[in-house]
Amino acid sequence: MGTVCKRILAPIKPFSISLRSCFYPLLKEKINGKVGDIIDILGICTTLFGVVATLGYSAIRLAAAFHSMHLLDNSSYLVPLILVSVFIIAILISLQGIANGFRILSELNLGVTFLFMLLVLLFGPTIYLISAFTENIGTYLSGLIRVGFKAYAYDVEHLDWFMDWTVFYWAWWFSWAPGFGIFIARISRGRTLREFIFGVLMVPSLFFVLWFTVFGNGAIWVNEHLAKGALGRAVNDVGALLFDFLSYLPYSGLTKTLALFIITLFFIVTINFGIYTLNNIAIEDKSQVSPRWQSMFWGGLLSAVTFVLYLFGGIEILQSTMLFFSLPFALLMSVMAWSLLKGLRFERQYYSTEVSDLWTGANWRSRLRQLVIEPKRDDAILHLKTTALLAMRELRQLLIGTYGLNVTLQ
Repeated sequence: MGTVCKRILAPIKPFSISLRSCFYPLLKEKINGKVGDIIDILGICTTLFGVVATLGYSAIRLAAAFHSMHLLDNSSYLVPLILVSVFIIAILISLQGIANGFRILSELNLGVTFLFMLLVLLFGPTIYLISAFTENIGTYLSGLIRVGFKAYAYDVEHLDWFMDWTVFYWAWWFSWAPGFGIFIARISRGRTLREFIFGVLMVPSLFFVLWFTVFGNGAIWVNEHLAKGALGRAVNDVGALLFDFLSYLPYSGLTKTLALFIITLFFIVTINFGIYTLNNIAIEDKSQVSPRWQSMFWGGLLSAVTFVLYLFGGIEILQSTMLFFSLPFALLMSVMAWSLLKGLRFERQYYSTEVSDLWTGANWRSRLRQLVIEPKRDDAILHLKTTALLAMRELRQLLIGTYGLNVTLQ
């Protein structure tokens, strides 16, 4: 019995809800070897520099926000000072419990962001924005294929815009793919594919169209009717452009304060998200709660990399490092999509066979063998390792992270 217990509780390498597990339909058990380690390392580097680039942009916008509201002078030391200060706050929050702190900050951020967008919609040209929202949905749907494949081969005068905007932002989204994929997978367990597609693709896309309508079309309308072209001349000053736009709306003091609060909150949430994601990819046993020193390590590494790269190369070096890792990961995502398709086909075939066999005489010999032959000890140990033990570890993590209980697993 002691030998059995030792084998059950022996260290195993669970791959559920991990980056390497996406390739299980293709690689099978090889994901627990060097190939899986390479996939995780690439995911860590892609996530790290994607978050670093985002934090660099956020610090620049936050510095411009403080300067626009006449709170701090826009000196060369303002961005590094903001980086250090916000990182210290974010790491302190993560030490109180990364799961709870991240959830509370995200919910607060979401609520304040909705309020901010609603105020801009009400204070701005409301009727025009509602009409533009309807047209923007139609424009998005009708041009999804055409614009998605447009590479400006026959429109070379706008090729620079394509490289500086489309390619860069696609690479930026690819750099956030590992973190978002793991995070969405964790909160989507138990949902059907139909629910997943609706909740992850359709609802956020609709919200993005609404957001860009309120602020994009709103800024265009203000630039043409109130600012007389002043916003267009300041389009390169991204950090201050939002506050210049809000200056032409009623109750600008309220909306500017909300904007400053949201930008700061986004900064802190981004750091906590980076720590959470890097913890999840790096830890070997996904069912275990990451130790606090590991959160401090990733938070310190994010802070140091962002600070050093920005200090010696500015925002351009942050972009370059992000592109260097995100584009190879985009190729890896193509293989990941193939693996997902293969896994879905296998799962459909498996469950359709299981259900149909209960009502027909097909495969009756194999079903009779399962009923007559007693499972071996190795089969029971394998089931306990891959199913029961993982479930108990996940329950322990939930009780510790969510309810703050002191739980041990024996």
